[in-house]
Amino acid sequence: PKERAEIMARNRGILRDLKAATCHDMLTVLKTVDQDLLKAAVAGERFKDYFFANAKDAKIRAFMESMV
Repeated sequence: PKERAEIMARNRGILRDLKAATCHDMLTVLKTVDQDLLKAAVAGERFKDYFFANAKDAKIRAFMESMV
């Protein structure tokens, strides 16, 4: 319907932006996310213990080592 065209166009834009932000490999996502937010998220007491004990990807591991 014409009365919902504007809302639907806005929703399409939101979904397009969401898809663009999430359709990447994890390393790209980690590099593009707000770095202060990421640092706060990984500053937890046990993050280092759990993450580095189980990290399998060398590139992600190296990136996270530079963050903590």
